Parts: sequence; structure tokens; C-alpha cells
Amino acid sequence: MPVELTSDDSVRDGLHVLDEYHGMRIASVIHLAAYCDVFGAPSTKYDEVTVRRTERLLRGLHEGGFQVEQFVFSSTMLVHAPGEPG
Repeated sequence: MPVELTSDDSVRDGLHVLDEYHGMRIASVIHLAAYCDVFGAPSTKYDEVTVRRTERLLRGLHEGGFQVEQFVFSSTMLVHAPGEPG
């Protein structure tokens, strides 16, 4: 079912359809919508796409009363500075 993550209404409507067909219990949400710039140039798109759209989906699940066992988010290693293992 298509959901536009830039729209609160679309997320809410999509989650309503999910509830109607499958119920409020979700084993896993796998969220892959993220912005990546391989050149590392500063961009407002990172905040708009990766942060705000993820926030909107999480808020929709929470406010909708869904029981989510796990939420998996995959972005990119380019969103943070290099670190030391451990």
C-alpha cells in the first residue's frame, strides 16, 4: 500500500488501511527511506527525508496505537563521522 511519508494524512490513512486488513500488531517495520549524498555535501534533504519522515512514521505508529515488536531503520554510514570500533 503506497504511503507518502511527507504527509501526516497519508501516513495516518495508510496505517488505518493496515489496521483494517491486518490489525494493530506488527511483528516488524522495516524503514528504508533515507537521503544519502555520497559526496558528503551539506544538504537540507537529509533532515527533510531521513529525520522528519522517519519521525512522522514513528509518530503515526505510536499515535495510532500500533503494537510494534521491532522497528528496523537502515540509512547509511555516511551520516556520521568515522569512529573507532568498540
